[in-house]
Amino acid sequence: MNPGDILVRALPGDQGSITAALVWGQKQYLTPQLYELFTQAGVLHLAVLSGQNITLVSESVRGICSSLPLKITSVVTILVCLLYLMLLPHDPPIIRAVIMGSIASLSILVGRRTLPLYLLLLSGLIMVIIHSAWMSDLSFLLSISATAGIILLYPWFHVVRKGNLRYYLHSTLATTISAQVGIFPITWLVFRQYAPLSIVSNILLIWLIEPIMLLGIFCTLLAYLLPSAGILIIPPLYGLSSLFLWLLSRIAPVSSSLIITW
Repeated sequence: MNPGDILVRALPGDQGSITAALVWGQKQYLTPQLYELFTQAGVLHLAVLSGQNITLVSESVRGICSSLPLKITSVVTILVCLLYLMLLPHDPPIIRAVIMGSIASLSILVGRRTLPLYLLLLSGLIMVIIHSAWMSDLSFLLSISATAGIILLYPWFHVVRKGNLRYYLHSTLATTISAQVGIFPITWLVFRQYAPLSIVSNILLIWLIEPIMLLGIFCTLLAYLLPSAGILIIPPLYGLSSLFLWLLSRIAPVSSSLIITW
């Protein structure tokens, strides 16, 4: 069974569609109305243009294996990401995240430190060599530009880990602004519009992404391994996705009224 189907069946209504898109990147479940809400709020990348799934899995694996030698952790991280990729749609942003993360882990194995920008350029080059049509794929271009924006601009914010809440807010703001600046030229030229409140929309919604993803992955795995236990995950997952939908439906009308077009 498709992992997205599990979440759509477990969560009724739009909550299931949103969760399947956020957790497994399967945008085909989004209705035209939901797609429009994401677009109006300027947060479409949260559902369909992100390799955040792979990043979150990689960070979780490294945290679990933190007591192991670094090289063993790197091997485990690569294997888990490749297994996770098998369950995901092979969209360019996700493939880019897997390649980039795998190269970074391999560089640790061989004892070499690699610059993030170099990893990004190398992963992009590998993808173009594998499938040249990706050079004109919008999701590929947005993924590369957003990641480049974060790599180049995030350090300028001098985010310091001082207090969990302060660090989280500063880090979220820095990441959001950096990614938005990175994708601005493409969104402006392709969509011929820009939502000035997209940064605010991202900050209001992005804190819900991680718990929804973690619960969604856990719920999907339980459906395969221990179906009856998955029932325990559904209520909190439904509550979080409902809150996400409520915030999105409130933010979208305000953001759309301020959209700049040309």
